[in-house]
Amino acid sequence: MKKIVVDMDGRLGNQMFQYAYALKLKKEIPKSEIIINFYRISLYGDLAPNEQGWMNNLQYFHADYQLDQQKLSNFLIQYLSKRQYFWLRVTNRLLHHLSSFKRHSYFPFDKLPNFLKYYSRFLYRKGLLIYPSKIKDLNYEPQNETILLHSYFEDASFFEGM
Repeated sequence: MKKIVVDMDGRLGNQMFQYAYALKLKKEIPKSEIIINFYRISLYGDLAPNEQGWMNNLQYFHADYQLDQQKLSNFLIQYLSKRQYFWLRVTNRLLHHLSSFKRHSYFPFDKLPNFLKYYSRFLYRKGLLIYPSKIKDLNYEPQNETILLHSYFEDASFFEGM
């Protein structure tokens, strides 16, 4: 069974977009399940106790997912293959240290330089839907049993035909 794992980030609106994209993938991939980790959001709630909304807002809807609430590194190690985890770590380092990766991280796919388009396709084939946030017309065949979603998917066109 394929697993669609979501490293949830943001408050209600972002959570809805991320969950909707996970649902879209679940419809496209037979016999898959959605597993969501809200650990990152709980940290934000602890850091900003006076701000509202840093919680699992999906609990108020009839959302179909398994809840996983563990430290992010443990969550990723549990569900990702060693290769996926390796490429995720490499990408995080590139995003933090190379200005070209940082500068383009929220550009739409068609506005990316060619080397970043290639890299995004590479990550998608590995089942890592993390960079950039607006790839929508990319057909891919995930090579792993797990697909990681870590992006906002804040574009209604992601959900056309649902």
